[in-house]
Amino acid sequence: MSVLPSGVRPFGVSLLVAGYDDKGPQLYQVDPSGSYFSWKTSAMGKNVSNAKTFLEKRYALTSIEVL
Repeated sequence: MSVLPSGVRPFGVSLLVAGYDDKGPQLYQVDPSGSYFSWKTSAMGKNVSNAKTFLEKRYALTSIEVL
């Protein structure tokens, strides 16, 4: 049995939720606190800095705006 000391928060999970509606593709990041953020592109995990650098260099805003 695990007991957390006072003032320590348990681990949480962040999620990337993707979908498609009448406005086109949608991407949201949901944090353990319940906060959510809308993104055109995003990454998370062990190599997040490398993935975000990759996306920043290769993401073309016009490719999604064409819809």
